[in-house]
Amino acid sequence: MDDPLVIDARGLLCPLPVLRLQKALRARADVVLIADDPMAAIDVPHFCAAGGHDLTLEDAGRFRVRRAPLAGLAAGAIDGAEAEGSVPDRSPTHERPRRP
Repeated sequence: MDDPLVIDARGLLCPLPVLRLQKALRARADVVLIADDPMAAIDVPHFCAAGGHDLTLEDAGRFRVRRAPLAGLAAGAIDGAEAEGSVPDRSPTHERPRRP
């Protein structure tokens, strides 16, 4: 198993540490986030719960996050569909009547 990707977000205020974590989880399944903003203790667990990611608090301000098993597959499936042009058309099926 590879070592986790370490993101040093010290000095950044939330939501920036969470946004960096989110971006890293698109590329890697195992990430360690180091953040010193007190709001990270609230925002990171909330982000992980919402996404189904596994969170382990290693030390104060050090979070280890493992991506949810289907999170990577879902993102890849969506990207692939858009690349092929098979995204359904969401335009309205009828035109709105114009005023006289």
